[in-house]
Amino acid sequence: MAGSAFAAFVFLVMLAGCGAGTTSGNFPPPIGTGSSTTSAPGATASPGSKSTATPAPGTTATPGTKSTATPAPGTTATPAPGTTATPGGTPTIAASATPDPVLANASLIKHVIIVIMENRTVDNLFQGFPGADTQSYGYEHDGTKINLIPMTFENPCDPDHSHPAALQDLNHGLGNGFDLSQPGCSVPPVDTPSNGTLNYSYVPQYERQPYVDLATEFTLADRMFASHLGPSYPGHLYLTLANADNLGDDPGSYPWGCDAPTGTTVPVIGAGGAEVGQQFPCFDEQSFVDELDAKGVSWRYYATDFNTGDNETNKYSENDTVGFDSVHHIRYGSDWNADIVNPDTNIFTDIAAGTLPSMVWLNPPVIGSDHPGGIEGGNVNLGPEFNATLANAIGESQYWNNTVILLTWDDFGGFFDHVIPPQLDNMGLGFRVPLVVISKFAKHGYISHVQHEYGSLIKFSEEIMGAGTTGYTDVRADDLSDCFDFTQTAKTYAPIVDKRNDNRFSFEFFRTLPKIAGKLDPY
Repeated sequence: MAGSAFAAFVFLVMLAGCGAGTTSGNFPPPIGTGSSTTSAPGATASPGSKSTATPAPGTTATPGTKSTATPAPGTTATPAPGTTATPGGTPTIAASATPDPVLANASLIKHVIIVIMENRTVDNLFQGFPGADTQSYGYEHDGTKINLIPMTFENPCDPDHSHPAALQDLNHGLGNGFDLSQPGCSVPPVDTPSNGTLNYSYVPQYERQPYVDLATEFTLADRMFASHLGPSYPGHLYLTLANADNLGDDPGSYPWGCDAPTGTTVPVIGAGGAEVGQQFPCFDEQSFVDELDAKGVSWRYYATDFNTGDNETNKYSENDTVGFDSVHHIRYGSDWNADIVNPDTNIFTDIAAGTLPSMVWLNPPVIGSDHPGGIEGGNVNLGPEFNATLANAIGESQYWNNTVILLTWDDFGGFFDHVIPPQLDNMGLGFRVPLVVISKFAKHGYISHVQHEYGSLIKFSEEIMGAGTTGYTDVRADDLSDCFDFTQTAKTYAPIVDKRNDNRFSFEFFRTLPKIAGKLDPY
C-alpha cells in the first residue's frame, strides 16, 4: 500500500479503535439486586451472583458456549490481613506506599525502560498462565454465563473502551456489562461474532508465545490495574506523568495534546466517574521529567513513526499518543526537541551504540502495539516479537547488568477481565492490564499478587533515579519492590528464540515496517 494511502488507512482504523463501538444509552441496574435502585457510577459493589470457581491454569471451556442458568452467589473467604478477596479467588496483597529501602538503595539499576503497549487485560493476554489469576468465562448483564473465545491479534474489530463503555462494563461493581457495547471494525468481520461476545475473548497462546516465555523467565504481575476506567489518552498521561488531570477519554481530534486543532476537547471526569465538562487537552504542571532535568538525569521518549513519506518530517505520527504533548512547558520547551524522538526503533541504535538514556519511555510501532482493530487487513500481531527483540537487545548488551524493562499496556481495550478493580478516586482504578518485569534482578518465575497501578511504575523510577514525588498517583502507589530480589543468583540472559525463523526478532525487520507489503502472519 502506498505511503499516503497507508497512513490514511491507519488513521481511520485507529480513530475507530479509540472510541469504537456503540455504547448502550440505558445503563442497566446491577444484576441480582432485586430493585431498580442504582449506585453512583463507578461505585464498587459486591460481585453478587458471580461464581468464585476458577478453572485450572491452562484449561479452557468450549469456545462460544453459553449457559443461561444464573450462577448461585459465591461465598467469599475472609481474606488474610493485608489482602483483599477478589471474584477470582486469588487474594490481592495490599499495596504499600512506603518506599522500600532495599529498592531505594538499589544502585545496581541505572536504566529503566517503560514500554507502553495497547489495549489488553490479564484474562485476554495471559489466559491460563500457570500461577496467574485468570478466568476462562464471564457473565453478561442478565446473569448469563459466557465462555471466553479465542481471538487472534489480526481480528479487525476493536471493542469499545471509551470511558462510558468502561463504566458500563464495570456495571456498578458487578463486572458483567461487557456485552452491552459493540466493537468497531476496520473491515467487515469474518470470524467475529456480530454481538458483544468479542469482548469476551483471549489471544491464543501460539500468537503470544514470546510474552509467555518472558513472563515464565521473569516476573508477571496479575494485580496490575490501569489507573483509569477508559481508553489510551488518559492511560498514557498516567504512565508518563502519574496524573491525567481528570481527563477521562480520548480527545475528539488528532493529534492529542497541545498540538490538537483549535476546538478539540476531552471530557473532564468528576464525582462517581461522571463527565462534568470539556477541556482542551493541554495543561501545565510539574512532572517527573522536570525532576530528572533538574538532577541532570538523561531521559528520552521514543515515539511511534510509520516511516512513510508523508510523516517523515513530523515529530510523531498523528495516531501516536505522546503524553508529554499535553504538558505546555514540555511541548514548547527544549525537552520537546531534545528528548522526544522518533522513530521508536532508534532505541535499538542507542542500545548498540551504548547511548541509552537513564530513563526511557517506548511507544512501539502500531503494527507491534497489540492494538485491536487491525491494519493491513488485520495485521497488528507483532507486539510479542517486538518486545522479544527489545529484551534480546538489552539482554545481549552491556545494559543487561543494570537495566529494568517494565512492559505494560495502556488500557483494558474493552476486553473482559474478571477481577473487579478497586475504586480509589473519580478516575478509577480501571480493569487489570498485564505487567511483565524483565531484568536480571527480577524474581525468576514469580507471579506478583500485590496491587499495582501506573503510578507504581513512576514511583519505582523515581526511587531508582533519586527523584522526588510528583504528588499524584505515585504517592499512593507501591514501588514494585516485591518483583525484585537483589540477592538471587542472576542468570545469564537466554535469548527469546524466533521459533518461526522468519527474521521477526531482528531490529532491521522493525526498522523497515510498515513498508513491507502483504500479509505478515502465516497463521
